[in-house]
Amino acid sequence: MNDFPMNSPLHGPGVEVMKVDHTVITSEGAETYLPEGKLKRIHINQHVIRANSKNEERKPPITIKTSDANFKGWSVDIHGVSSVRYRPDKPLNCGAKVWIETTSAVTLSLTPE
Repeated sequence: MNDFPMNSPLHGPGVEVMKVDHTVITSEGAETYLPEGKLKRIHINQHVIRANSKNEERKPPITIKTSDANFKGWSVDIHGVSSVRYRPDKPLNCGAKVWIETTSAVTLSLTPE
């Protein structure tokens, strides 16, 4: 049994997963699961979006910051309560002025759609 929510595509018959820490790689792509409890701040990096539009290289524009690490990806599913913060006078260290905060579990897609 794995730690992924029951409604995740990573549950079900015939699903083979390789788990490395909180990352699961399947034939359909890769996801990182961050469990409930720790504060997570999710923001969109506008500099990455601009760079992606100017060249053919695509980098993931979404960042999830925790007290331990930063995770980058292509889409995020929040499995619970979250709130949007706008703090123009007290941005995050990375410069973000708008972000989503949650202590709920989240799944971050590491594969572009």
